[in-house]
Amino acid sequence: MSTFVIIVLAATLVLILDAWLVRRDGYGRRPAPRSHESWSLGNLPSAPYGTPR
Repeated sequence: MSTFVIIVLAATLVLILDAWLVRRDGYGRRPAPRSHESWSLGNLPSAPYGTPR
């Protein structure tokens, strides 16, 4: 019986930590919609390279 409780607690802890880490990392969040169309001038983009597109 005590082994079962330990396994259930460990599994619960893993699920909570997994959900916390995913939320902390930002996965599952969508960026706000763009208010204007993208543009480019030669090789220059309309947004910084580090910005998700």
